Amino acid sequence: MEIQEFWNIYSGGLTPAEFVWQFGRGDVQTGVQSYVRQHPSVYGIMLRDSWKNTFEARTQYTRGNVAAALVSYLELTRDDWEERVRELEAADARARAEERKRAEAEALAAAIARIEAEARAAEETAEQDAPHTSAETPAEEQPRHTVSEATASVAAPPSAPSTPEPKSETINASPTAQARTQADAEAIAAAMARVEAEARAEAEASSVPSAAPPATPQPDVQTSNTPQTTQEEFVQQTPEERALSGDAPANL
Repeated sequence: MEIQEFWNIYSGGLTPAEFVWQFGRGDVQTGVQSYVRQHPSVYGIMLRDSWKNTFEARTQYTRGNVAAALVSYLELTRDDWEERVRELEAADARARAEERKRAEAEALAAAIARIEAEARAAEETAEQDAPHTSAETPAEEQPRHTVSEATASVAAPPSAPSTPEPKSETINASPTAQARTQADAEAIAAAMARVEAEARAEAEASSVPSAAPPATPQPDVQTSNTPQTTQEEFVQQTPEERALSGDAPANL
């Protein structure tokens, strides 16, 4: 059987350029081996158009016979289909580039849509939280505002006439009322109590009439016949003699 007949029977109705590009991406050997592996066969016998015609034929051809015949035919007709294969390759490259761009555009659009959805969700969450915040803020400030309005609205009761107090009590109470701490108040009260006690003691002492000082008893002067010691004798005496005599010079 001629090589052209092999091609007509086993090529599956494809042109040489389509066959090489579809099964081998431009390579003849790769395309032919891939094709014969995919083509139906029984015990290595390649199928023709039908199994009836395959086994009715005088000769049944195996994968090896068919592969060799197809490679020979493609190599003989390379000039006819090679340019077409390059065109198919360029078209496939353009298609793959467009597919890649489309995939990138879809991925970008999906990313933008996801970002916009997240932004909308964040805005909705903020809007939902805002009424709660605005509602809670007046609630916290409401008691303060109500108390201030109630205080301003309630009229002050008329003041009762003040009872005059003794001046001394007012003076005594004033420092204590002005004390900033309890300790200061106690210290001031103690100091003022001490001052008052001293003042009362001085007043009591000045009110008692002064008594005449008691009279100093005068020694009784008795006339004695004992001779008086002269100044010269007194000077010559020792202190013991002076103490024993008890006399003083007459003219001292």
